[in-house]
Amino acid sequence: MGNNEHYVPRWYQRDFSKDKNKVNCVRFNEYGIACEPRSIDSTCSGQYYYGKNSSIDAVLKPLESKQALLFRNIASTEILPARNSDEHLWVVISLLVFLTRTEAARKEYREQFSFTQEINRLPSDGLNHDEIIERAIATYPIITDLNLVLIKAPSTASFVSSDSPVCVVNPLMFDATSEPHIGIASKGIVIVFPLCPTHCLILYDRESYSVDKNVFTSSEACIENLNVFQTLQANEYIFYLDGDGQAEKARLLRLIEKKDRGSHVASTFEDGSTFVYRRIYDHRPELDFISIRDGAKKERARYLKYLEIRRKPRLFGRSSIPPLRKYSEAIQWLVDNQKLKLSDLGKYLA
Repeated sequence: MGNNEHYVPRWYQRDFSKDKNKVNCVRFNEYGIACEPRSIDSTCSGQYYYGKNSSIDAVLKPLESKQALLFRNIASTEILPARNSDEHLWVVISLLVFLTRTEAARKEYREQFSFTQEINRLPSDGLNHDEIIERAIATYPIITDLNLVLIKAPSTASFVSSDSPVCVVNPLMFDATSEPHIGIASKGIVIVFPLCPTHCLILYDRESYSVDKNVFTSSEACIENLNVFQTLQANEYIFYLDGDGQAEKARLLRLIEKKDRGSHVASTFEDGSTFVYRRIYDHRPELDFISIRDGAKKERARYLKYLEIRRKPRLFGRSSIPPLRKYSEAIQWLVDNQKLKLSDLGKYLA
């Protein structure tokens, strides 16, 4: 990585570009909106982005080479890794890293912590970026129960991505309560990660949803719905493969028109603690590749009845999350040790 450190890897940007040195972007900030090809070396990066004294490079550099091979192989072969295989492990770790390493994630954490600190009058300055990524990696067992699906775009559509490419949505609980239910332990979550303009990797809660096939071509409307989530979650850049020139730019600009800042939601739990959720958006996930199970609908009804009576939220989580004791002693130590150093973690990921 050197001094110029990327928070969205170069290999990932190249997979959304025909030119391996530049990527087509819609860039939006306080100065306006621009559609432009940008140098990959200088996009989603910064000098000493993670800090001059950060040890994060010991984890991210070897991980990126594994990510590129793994995700490109999934897209090219259209074969998903078997549950609990090494490849499956790398998928879930990689998605948690993608979810927390970006500038959007750093800003979101700072805003979320500031809001929580104000409500709970916390004296701490919170976690630094290294610690956020470190803890995300350590919690990977929580999403190993999710099933994988690979969806393909029809010839008339394509996936876009962004500088915050991993989206978490919850069709089961959308609009059910004021809480978004998009934590990684929540019942009903769907994790969305575009691999390239033609393929998108999905992790879904198998307790809540049924899926007919694990590899299939989705509808143009579903692809557009997922692209809206990429736009909403983006911090500054949207990546796209410029197949239609001006028509593609016009389509992306229409997506940006739907972008809003979303809102934080604070809830007080039964024990009196207050938690501020990640920013949520008023956009319904309409996914044609999953169907909500009848059992999940009944559990949702019971949870809503509980809220009506108790008026205090609780975790509406998945029962399929594996107990951490199933994992190796080394990984268990990583999960339990709150003062873990990234340099220590690197040797377990090498």
